[in-house]
Amino acid sequence: MTLEEEHYLSNTPVDVAIKALQTQVEQLKRMVNNKNTNEQNSNNSTSNEAE
Repeated sequence: MTLEEEHYLSNTPVDVAIKALQTQVEQLKRMVNNKNTNEQNSNNSTSNEAE
């Protein structure tokens, strides 16, 4: 594949969409991890109060 072809393929709408989706997936993973961490922290604090 020539450099010109590679450059074209790296800027196709499909490639741009894939990169955007990958970015969104990473953001969602971080949000889920943060939510899980927050839930664990709140669970820990409620279990400590019960003791």
